[in-house]
Amino acid sequence: METLVEIPEETSSQLQDDLTSTGMTEDDAGDMTCDQDHLAEDASGDSKGKHSSSEARDEDQGVAALASGGDAESRDHGVGENMVEAGGNLDLLRNVLDHADIVHDLSSRVYSTESGKYCLNLSDQNLASVPQATYDLEYLNCLMLNRNNFLEIPSGLKRLQNIDTLEIQGCSLESFPSEICSLPDLEVLDLSCNEVTALPSKMSELRYLKQFHMNDNQLREIPDGVCTLYQLEDLSLDQNQLEKLPAQISSLRSLHTLSLCNNNLSWLPKPVCKLDQLVTLCLSGNHLSTLPSDVEYLFNLRSLQLDRNDFQYLPIQVYWLPCLEELSLSHNKLQEISSEIKQLTNLKHLRLDHNDLNDIPPELCSLTELVTLTLNHNHLASIPDEFRYLRNLQELFLMNNKLEYVPDDLSLIANLQVLELGYNDLPDLPIEFANLFHVKELELNNNVLPKVPAGVCLLSECEVLALDGNHISKIPKEIHHLSALKQVSLTDNKLTEFPVEVCQLQTLEYMDLSNNQISCLPDEVRSLKDNLLELYLNNNVFVDFPKQLCEMRAIFKLSMLRNKLENVHEDARNMTGLLELDLSDNSFNTFPTEVCFVPNLEELRFSQKNGSRVKSLPVMICELKYLKALHVQHNALEGLPSSISSLHQLQVLSVYDNNLTELPPSFCDLAQLKVLYLDGNQLSRLPPNFDKLEHLEDLRLETNKLVHPPSDVCDGGALEPINRFLLQAEDREVALLERMFQLTAANVRERECHDLMRVFHFTKEEMKQLEKQYKNEPPEALTMDTLHQWRQMKGKLANGDELMRYLKLIDMPVIASKVFALKIHAQTHRL
Repeated sequence: METLVEIPEETSSQLQDDLTSTGMTEDDAGDMTCDQDHLAEDASGDSKGKHSSSEARDEDQGVAALASGGDAESRDHGVGENMVEAGGNLDLLRNVLDHADIVHDLSSRVYSTESGKYCLNLSDQNLASVPQATYDLEYLNCLMLNRNNFLEIPSGLKRLQNIDTLEIQGCSLESFPSEICSLPDLEVLDLSCNEVTALPSKMSELRYLKQFHMNDNQLREIPDGVCTLYQLEDLSLDQNQLEKLPAQISSLRSLHTLSLCNNNLSWLPKPVCKLDQLVTLCLSGNHLSTLPSDVEYLFNLRSLQLDRNDFQYLPIQVYWLPCLEELSLSHNKLQEISSEIKQLTNLKHLRLDHNDLNDIPPELCSLTELVTLTLNHNHLASIPDEFRYLRNLQELFLMNNKLEYVPDDLSLIANLQVLELGYNDLPDLPIEFANLFHVKELELNNNVLPKVPAGVCLLSECEVLALDGNHISKIPKEIHHLSALKQVSLTDNKLTEFPVEVCQLQTLEYMDLSNNQISCLPDEVRSLKDNLLELYLNNNVFVDFPKQLCEMRAIFKLSMLRNKLENVHEDARNMTGLLELDLSDNSFNTFPTEVCFVPNLEELRFSQKNGSRVKSLPVMICELKYLKALHVQHNALEGLPSSISSLHQLQVLSVYDNNLTELPPSFCDLAQLKVLYLDGNQLSRLPPNFDKLEHLEDLRLETNKLVHPPSDVCDGGALEPINRFLLQAEDREVALLERMFQLTAANVRERECHDLMRVFHFTKEEMKQLEKQYKNEPPEALTMDTLHQWRQMKGKLANGDELMRYLKLIDMPVIASKVFALKIHAQTHRL
């Protein structure tokens, strides 16, 4: 079990105060709950892998890296003894936390691992500064401050003398915090995803550093100080602006991983080749066209990544690396592969996609340890017969070549599991393909197949079959032998009927038959009702919504866009599993109300850019209680029903390119809205309570006729100026309404005040109480109180227009005219 780190009571209290003052609240607590068991499991092992250059690692990875730092007991700092002493006061810490304001928040961030590491994780908390009490945690070993808002680190950091792991990713730091160089025990340092331009020479003082990650910064050079970190095992500087490497880099003789992807390197210096302990060398995304001949001395190299460079030929010395298991050369300009590749007898993964290869040397087929071979996007017209010798090959990728046939012997690769042959010119496959007993994924998209190859129908372990973009008009009955098939895709073929033969595949979960000429479903499709989860019938010729679909209770995603649908079957309400439905670009005259009763629908798409545009949404739209996304753009909607405010789960509403002139008064009750597209309508006003949409992140209002707020305020969809304008306008309207009340009260007699009470729906008891209260007061006082209570009952719905309507109802047109004149005067003079 993980236990909380012991810190003094006064320090814990101060930390709670600092956390609160720097932006952490109770609402943040749930965003950062630690999976303690997972962290403990990670902490028990070593962490040797290279961290990603483009993605911030999760907190559990940070703890795993922490545990890899070596034996702290071998140092002379007494850390182990201090930890035991700290644990003795654990009850004291818990008592402090029990009386704190954010108990769960702090408890989930301060913990120890089974290996005895004490950690504080303050990542993702929107902190403007590091809580000062953090620097009093003298026993702390691991500190994670990732993705906060501070631009510098206070000098107090150097007080954490027992820190061996420090992560400050994604904090927009512009300079390297010099205080870090005062942490004598530091083993893992990650400052990725910042804006640091240079490293200090004082880094040489971090003599125990083993892992250093500075991915995604602005570094232009590596200082000599880094080259004196003799215990460094992992150096990752991906996505910087490095143009050269220092000669002293050869001093890093303990280095196992060197990652320099996505820089500006045009050559690799020879000193790198002296790093004889190097296991992984990543140089992808540079401007390299060759490597030094001394690369052959990297005897322990297992992974060499050279993707996205300018290689036309690979130096022959690369083929002499005895331990190489992974060689990646995708997205280069390779024109040939040397026959010397046969020397790489331990190679398991070879990636040569997106090059200019015209053929494959037979010698490549002697690499019997190959597991993955990627040759997509080349100019291959044939495959060597010797491929059959690749007995351990599991994944073979040959998409986007010029293959017109594949050899029969390819079927002798007994362990093949994934075979991709899409975007070639294959008219058929050998019947011997039936011998590929272990193939699970077969991709034959965009060839010239007139039928499903007979051998394919016998692949009993196949789970994914893609036949898109061929000339298939009929499915053979033998397809039922694909007893393990889960996904089948037959888009862009010549099917005129739904393939009944597919209905025998009881394991099918995903089926795409888009872009054919299918008009109806057979009754046999019901046999798929228990397992089919996703069905795509786009761009076919359906006129009626198939009744058979209404029995498919397992389907959670159904797409029928670009058909000729005119209706939805009333039994659609039985599709209890349906979560996502797309009916865009069809021929509906009105919105199909049957959709409103699909009980668990979460996303509905009804865009009619190329279909029949509808003018209204039904009131029953409110029945979609679980709807999270509604897309009704490209219609002719003139308004939205007020019942739409009942969609309390709605987060995305897209209504652009319609004819909306106003939003219903209750529209802003959609409190969960995050995305709102209203551009391309005829709106002139936004509701006064627009600020209630407090979760809104993406707002589009372009090409409307807005005057309240005006278009220049709404440009860009920024909420702050819109809400500021509406708030000021509301203040003006409140003041105007008060003046209207005064004008009304000055002209209303007691009997007419009673009439107002009745039309305001006051109860008899309320009327008697008011009359008693103002018995000896002039009618003006009674009328003013009556109007104020009406405004209190109606809230923002109580406005000048409503007041005028009520005055006319009780036959007081003269006063109504005076109120109207006051309104016009106020608008003219912006009072």
